[in-house]
Amino acid sequence: MTSSTATTDFELYGTITASISDALKRGVSREAAMETLITCAGIVQLDIAWRQHRAAPAEG
Repeated sequence: MTSSTATTDFELYGTITASISDALKRGVSREAAMETLITCAGIVQLDIAWRQHRAAPAEG
């Protein structure tokens, strides 16, 4: 993972955290906030796996 990718991931996590926090302050239920957080974490994991797959040398 390059430093620019790490920075982007860090910024993404910060944005997700801030959005969840804002939603909770607006009265969204904790359950809905947790479901959103879990969904976001899954999307981030898929993104990381995709970037690793794209960076891997082609087999053959």
